[in-house]
Amino acid sequence: MLIVAYAASAVSVVSLGIAIVRRGRLTPASMALLALILSILAWTALAVWGVIVQPEDLQRMLAWTMPAAASVVASVRVLVWALSDASWRPSVRAIVTMSGHPMATVLAATIPELRALVAIDNGDGLQYGPVFWVHVAVSYLLLMSALLEMVHARAHIPLLARGRLAMLIVAWVVPFIINLGKVVFIDPGGPDITPLGFAFTAAALYVAVVRGGFADLAPIARHEVFEQLVDAVFVIDSRGNVVDTNAKARALAGLDEHVVNAPSLPFHEVFPALSRVAGTPGEHDVVVRGTPLVLDIATNDLTDPGGRYLGRTVRARDVTQSTMQRRELARIHNQLAREASANEELRAELANQALRDEGTGLHNRRFVMERLPELVEECEKHSTPLSIAMVDLDHFKAVNDTWGHSVGDRVLAAVAKAMEAATPPGLIARFGGEEFIALLPGLTAAEAAARADAIRAACAAVEVRTREGVITLTASAGVASCAPGNIDASKLIDAADAALYRAKAADRDRTWVAESA
Repeated sequence: MLIVAYAASAVSVVSLGIAIVRRGRLTPASMALLALILSILAWTALAVWGVIVQPEDLQRMLAWTMPAAASVVASVRVLVWALSDASWRPSVRAIVTMSGHPMATVLAATIPELRALVAIDNGDGLQYGPVFWVHVAVSYLLLMSALLEMVHARAHIPLLARGRLAMLIVAWVVPFIINLGKVVFIDPGGPDITPLGFAFTAAALYVAVVRGGFADLAPIARHEVFEQLVDAVFVIDSRGNVVDTNAKARALAGLDEHVVNAPSLPFHEVFPALSRVAGTPGEHDVVVRGTPLVLDIATNDLTDPGGRYLGRTVRARDVTQSTMQRRELARIHNQLAREASANEELRAELANQALRDEGTGLHNRRFVMERLPELVEECEKHSTPLSIAMVDLDHFKAVNDTWGHSVGDRVLAAVAKAMEAATPPGLIARFGGEEFIALLPGLTAAEAAARADAIRAACAAVEVRTREGVITLTASAGVASCAPGNIDASKLIDAADAALYRAKAADRDRTWVAESA
């Protein structure tokens, strides 16, 4: 009966391993789960060998069970690290920390003097020795510390939705209790049923990590990029629950980090005002906690390599100030246009101001959106490509925080002038905040990337002198290009904007070209 249980356990974990490999895309989390499965199989094989062969040298048998158990513990620790931070990658320190316990058990199993202390014959049969008890204590401490680390980091682990944390805790407690019972109540020569408990753990982790979609999410450097994005970003799963947010999103929604992320909550409960308009990209007037705001909304579906829908991201940018200014200028312009006595020159000046950014003197976002249809028509007519470059100043917030907004305005004006000089014969405009857009009709993707590099070089060459020293900045750029035949300006902007985020995610100060627009 016990052999049947071992066989069923082995078949189940092998099936899980095959399912993970067949998915094709291996992340650190899924690779750690594969390592756990292999360790469980090794432990099961030793247990089966002990039941079938019943070797005379039980000390050796028990000693070689310890490395298999230590490998299971190490795999669990790596899995927790991978789940706690999607950007985690094995370092030398992590490898040394992870392999210390397994290597120590291998030494204990190979050195005769230590192996003699794994189990001791006291005349009444074998009893567990001091080396074995040290191994058990270390294993329990490492497993408990890993479990506590996962609970502590639950606000940053998207897979820990409602109920999953309890499921994972139960999955780890089951083999813990089985092993404790084996150690306390079964003598060293008895059958080892602990691998059966860990087979249950592997199945539960597979459901949570792989079937739950976490292993398919693209890793992001959360604290380096996601938390510092100027836009509010909500990550929503296929059930409509918020599973992750960045700092800007939590501030905009007025919610505490742990309230949002510990148990996942429906999006319409987390941010009712945004959920009502999230399905329609563009600018929307909303009221947030009694304050009227204008939010620029964009959404993006998340799918696995097989095309299965995993959820979506909702990005919200607060454009209240610029929109109110634009609307006020438009109101003034319309009022003056209706007045017969209005001076034509004054009306023309106001119209120009509506299309210019006051701080930099460049054209503004409104001008870009009005000019783009004309450029699309010209490029289609002359069968030439249309390219767009989105440029964003790196760490500009630090300038305002360190030197104040007046110095920040000087830096923006100087950078804008340098960008404009580096963009003939294209058009450079301020798109919002420290983000600029270059319209590059007639340029291919490669030519546009070269132009973007020239713009970034011009930004890097700018020096703004203050009493405290010289300020310099770098810039990141995203480039998208579309060949004539079916140019879509809106999709082209989205592609360039997405490429910009890729450039910033790759440590900034670089140009990223979208694969296609």
